[in-house]
Amino acid sequence: MNNNAGSSEINDFKKQVLEQFIVITKSEGLSILLRDSIINRIAINLNTTPQKIELVFNNKIKDIISYYFELQNIEISDKYKDLIKDEESLSIKIKTILSEKFYQHFKNEDFAKIIFKYLLLPQNIILKKSINFKDCDFFWKLANHNPSDFSYYTKRISTSIIYSICIAKFTFSEVSLQEMKDFCHKAVDIHLSIVKNIKNYTNFFYN
Repeated sequence: MNNNAGSSEINDFKKQVLEQFIVITKSEGLSILLRDSIINRIAINLNTTPQKIELVFNNKIKDIISYYFELQNIEISDKYKDLIKDEESLSIKIKTILSEKFYQHFKNEDFAKIIFKYLLLPQNIILKKSINFKDCDFFWKLANHNPSDFSYYTKRISTSIIYSICIAKFTFSEVSLQEMKDFCHKAVDIHLSIVKNIKNYTNFFYN
């Protein structure tokens, strides 16, 4: 019981930190993320200490950003697992999940665009790749696709390319949510078409 209560308190604190992180980032822009002073700002706003924040977010800004994406996926999972569980088409499942992911991004559009620009900085390339792969792995697991063969990796890697293209569209273009969803669907269709043509090409020459 005490462990559950402690875990709940930690989760509540992490959410409070994230809320302040979003507010400050939206107000100050990309430049605030280039300084650790945002942790001090959050601590002051929450009447706590930077050390307490660093106990739950060891890597400071990078861990808070990762947590933001994790919470998105939890919300998507809770919302969509029942909706798509009877859908047989994997492509429709992925389109649905990807569309919902960008719905989540649009809920904090200004903040999300700042974060994606931050992730493009050279020093954040490892973090960007980690978040991208975790998201794509989540997409396929939610779609109930967990093969034991090599396609486990190929599908996630190829989806990460689609996801990156969609993120670039979202970050650097003025698009509506519906336009973004349409773009995601088209990107998935084009990718599937390319994969199919490659497969046909391979079969033609090697069978």
